[in-house]
Order: sequence, then C-alpha cells, then structure tokens
Amino acid sequence: MTVAPGATVTPVQTSGGANPSFTNIRVVGGSLVNNAGTITNPAGQARDNFGVNLAGDLSTLNNTGTISLVAPAGNATTRLYGAYSSAPNGAQYASTTVTNGGTISVVQNGNGIARGIYSGENTTLFTITNTGLISATRAPTATATTALVAGVDSDDDTDRLVVNNAAGGRITATGVNTRAINGRAADLVINNSGTIQNTTAGEAAIATYALNAGNAGDATTPRAYSTTLTNTATGVVSGDIRLFDQDLQTGATLVNLRRSGTVANAGTITGTVAFGGGNAVVTNTGRIGGSISFLDVAGTVNAVSLGTGSSIGGNITARGLGTNTLTLSGTGTLMGAVTGFTSLTQAGGAWTTGAGSTQALSGNLTVAGGTLTLGAGSTQTVGGVVQVTGSGGQLTVANTLTNKAVNLSGSNTTVVNLGTITGTGAAGRTNTAANRVYGVLANSTGADFSNVAVVNQGTIAVTENGIGVSRGIYAGENIASMSVVNAGTISATRASTSTGTAAVAAIDSDDDVASLTVTNQAGGRISATGTGTRAIQGRAQSFTIANAGTIAGPAGGQAIVV
Repeated sequence: MTVAPGATVTPVQTSGGANPSFTNIRVVGGSLVNNAGTITNPAGQARDNFGVNLAGDLSTLNNTGTISLVAPAGNATTRLYGAYSSAPNGAQYASTTVTNGGTISVVQNGNGIARGIYSGENTTLFTITNTGLISATRAPTATATTALVAGVDSDDDTDRLVVNNAAGGRITATGVNTRAINGRAADLVINNSGTIQNTTAGEAAIATYALNAGNAGDATTPRAYSTTLTNTATGVVSGDIRLFDQDLQTGATLVNLRRSGTVANAGTITGTVAFGGGNAVVTNTGRIGGSISFLDVAGTVNAVSLGTGSSIGGNITARGLGTNTLTLSGTGTLMGAVTGFTSLTQAGGAWTTGAGSTQALSGNLTVAGGTLTLGAGSTQTVGGVVQVTGSGGQLTVANTLTNKAVNLSGSNTTVVNLGTITGTGAAGRTNTAANRVYGVLANSTGADFSNVAVVNQGTIAVTENGIGVSRGIYAGENIASMSVVNAGTISATRASTSTGTAAVAAIDSDDDVASLTVTNQAGGRISATGTGTRAIQGRAQSFTIANAGTIAGPAGGQAIVV
C-alpha cells in the first residue's frame, strides 16, 4: 500500500465497545506500507487512535511523510500510537520493521497514553531504523503521572527490539514523565548516531526495565533481560539513561527479575547513567555529563572502563554489595568520587586522579600497565593493596598515602614519589609479618623480579611506636635488581616509647636481593632517628651506595650497616 505525496488518510472506526478505537491504516501479514503523505486524526477526537497498525507477521512500514496524532485535553484513557504491531493471543510475530525518514509525532493533551512507535504483544523481533523525527509530547494540560508518553516503547512480550537511530535522526520526548525511548523488551538494543533527547529537565531520554513481580503472564516465565546502548562519536543522548529492574515512574514494586545493561559511549550523554541490580558494563571514551550509578546487590558484577577522551561530570557510585571494577586505559583525568567499588586498575596509557577527587576501594588499586598518577589534592582509601604489577607500569604519587605501602610486584615496575608516603607502627601491636610497616615494598614469592625502581623527590617516612618492623623502602624476597634514587627525604624513626629491637630502617634489603643500588642525590636525605635504627642497612649480595647528599644515623648510632 502506498500513500502518495500530498495525500491525506483519516481514521475509520476499527473496534467498538465503551471506548471504540480508530485506525488510519490497518494491514495484514506480509504487507508493505509506503507513506509519503499525511496520516492524521480529526481534531478533538477523544478516542483511541492508531496511525498505522501492522496487524500481521512480516509487515513493514516505510514512512517518508508525516504521521501526526493528537489527543484532546480532558480525555482520561485515550491511547495514541503512531505506528504499532501487536500479535493476538496464541500468535507470535517473527519480524516487524519500521523505517522512518519523515515524521512520526504524537501529542497527549489529556491523561492517556501516547507512543510514537510501539512494539506490543508476542513479537520476536521489532526493528526500527530512523533518519527522520520520532517525537512524543505530554502537554501541560495533562495531569497524569503514570500514563506512558514515549517516542518508542515496547511491551515485555517483545523478545527483541532494535532501534537504529542514524546520523541526523531524532527521537524526542517533551513533558513530565516522558521518555524518548522506553520499554520492557527482553533484549533491547539501541544504536545511536543521531539525537535521542528529552527536552524536559530531569526526565529520562532512555528508560528500560524488567518485568515487575506481580504482573500476569510472563511473571511465571523467567527470562534474561538486557539493554545494549551504543552511542557513536556523532551520537547525542540528551537526558538521563535509566536501565533499571523496575519502572520507577510507576512505583517501587518488588522485582523478581534483573535487567543487565551495556553502555558503550563515544559521543555525548548529557545526563546521568543509572543501573539496577543486574550486571552492567560501561565503556566510555566520550562525555557523560552526570554521574554513573549502580544499585548492585550480592552477586552483581559491574565493570566500568574509561579510555582516551572520557569525561565524567559526576561521581561513579555503587552500593558495594557486588563486585564493581574500574579500569583505566589511554589518557585522561579521573574526577569526582568513586565509591562502593572493589578495585581500580590502570591497564595502560596515563591517567591522573584530579584534585578534590576521591577513590574508595574495598580491594586493590593496581597499575597493570602504563602510568597512574595520584594527583595532588586527591584522596585514595584502599582496603586491599596498592600495587604495580605490569612490566613498564609506574605509579606516581603526588598526594599523600598514609599507612598504605606501595607494592612493586613485578619486573620493570616503578614508583615515583612526588608527595608523601607515611607508615606508622602503632603501640601495642604484635611483631608479625602481617603487621610490618613499609613505605615501599618490593617482594616476590615466585620468580625473581628485576629492574625494580623507586624514585623519590618527596617524603617517604615510617615511625615505629611499638615493637615491630618498620622500613621506608624494603627490597625483599627474590629481587634480581632494584634501584633507589633519592632527591627528597627517606626516614625511619623509633619513638622513645618503642621497646622493641626489630629492624627499623629508612632503606633495608633481604639476603635474597642479588643487586641493590642506592643513589642519594645532592639535596637528598636518608636518615634514621631513635635507638637501634639505621639509615641504610641490609644483606643484598651486591650493595652499591652512591651519595652526594646526606645519610644520617641516630645520635651515637650507625648510619649504614650492610
């Protein structure tokens, strides 16, 4: 069927009852509708209005014209669908396709539902390709807060909905509680190179969710729910993205299923990106203007990867109930707060934590490759270890690390200290391996580590108040070669209240160290204070000390013992 340019199609009644419906075009299975004209409804018609009803399997709509439906003010239940397909009970549609290069517009002036394109019941695959405009508006005259108004929507009985919004394509929503793209399709895929926009502040551009507990039908048939959004370099999503387990617009009902989510953003997202309790993956090399948040539960696995060009305007937060990982690659600056995360890993490239930013980790902070700089004015709270593991990896400390040793845990690893690394052995603690205090530690329980390096231009200081071991820099087990270059201060202090005799030294080495070189440059200071302390001590098989600065032992004690 073809609607020619300049032609206008008005609706006819297609169902009776208390609220009869009207449809402009209704086709059966295998049909093709080409609209280059105008499909509209009469002004003031307070009835359900359906522009194009693809009422059969393998049906297609190609729209290059205009489909425009308006519901009048004062109506309570009127539904507007620009184009839709919904299989009857007992049937299953394999595929429905809508290609839009024109305009599909719905305006709800009352309190009913309005959907530009709707994928309904019992649909295996619904594909939308848009190069034109799909818009949905809830007018100020409407007062309902839960009746749906969306540019694109899908029922939970849709197995897969694919929305391809090409460069130049626009999918928009305007008004309170509206969405540009909405839905409960089991698998909802959005590929955006154009604009997906909600023009009303605080409203969602994209909102998808799983089936809420208590619904009939599919509530008894568990299945996986997922949303995949790929926003290319030209893509703009203006508004929030909410990939939840339930529709928070309609109330906080219990959830019996979880929706997983994947967001790959190389373009621009102006709002927040929020996930529910399902597993989520975020890869960002573009701009996200708001925060990224996860309502993680026990067993949830969430992963955030930030690459070159990444910008996050808000915080990255989780509840800390699942496993939440943050990976950095390429180059960038990490701003805002990271909370509720298990680990942070520098995988390659060069990243800096920005001034005023905070990273709170229950597990490890790891440099597996590249360079991570803990920027001045940033704060890290690490429940696990701070470690450099990858060959060529470097951790640069430009802030203050307190009571958290930096572990050099691989060959060709480096720590550069421009700030302050301090450790304190508390009074009353036991002298065990678990309680030893280090500023920087190189240690291997397996193969030898070689070319391990410490460059200090700031302060590395340890203080022993108890009876334990405290070392500013320690070359431990199975180190083939290690170097320390100092232009700052490396110090070890045994407090007057300390009664122990265990090793307290600014620099120390184990007998499993094949080669240790200490270069103390002009202006550098390596010092020890307190009874039985040493500035440099150790059992390295080859121990080289080149001094152009100051190496100072305690009063009446020893500066160097090797």
